[in-house]
Amino acid sequence: MAKRFLFPKWPRGTYGDWRGRIYLPMFARAGFFDGKVIAPNYLYYAVLNQLDELAAASNAILLMTGYGAVQAALQSRYPDKPMSLIRVGDRADPRRTKSRSPYFLAECFAALPTDLTVTLCLVSGGPWPLMYCTWLKQRGGVAIDLGSDFDLLAGEVSRPTHRRVATEKIAAYAVTSPTEQDDRGAPPG
Repeated sequence: MAKRFLFPKWPRGTYGDWRGRIYLPMFARAGFFDGKVIAPNYLYYAVLNQLDELAAASNAILLMTGYGAVQAALQSRYPDKPMSLIRVGDRADPRRTKSRSPYFLAECFAALPTDLTVTLCLVSGGPWPLMYCTWLKQRGGVAIDLGSDFDLLAGEVSRPTHRRVATEKIAAYAVTSPTEQDDRGAPPG
């Protein structure tokens, strides 16, 4: 199958491939990345490996994800840290199929605390984490886009890069099991 026909079957992967092979090199040639650090997807594993240290250095933890059960598991792991959750990616929201605009962005923005100083903010939200992280940093938070590695925290191997890491290492990242994730598509509440 020719690459041009992959997008309808695999939109996230095809978009990522396009960004990596065409879009980012174009920006690099134009000088947009001069003086900047570009990190591979394996950086996420480093964040997961150092999660205990990151949590210890924070005053609180904010999660922006669709994995509600991860909050309870991380709260058990870090009982001395105030922890909050802003649900994103609600697949059960009926507006999702009716709206052609990202109606949820204003709701997410309004849900953010005004002061996130020394707050570790772990984010996962499809194509929106760059926007979420920008808002979080503007409010003083330390924002980290974990992307699909939130899946690993939830005990799910969901990406090809996850399969390239040793099985025992992947299992060590899980704070919940996939069966505890029944709420992922449920409305917040």
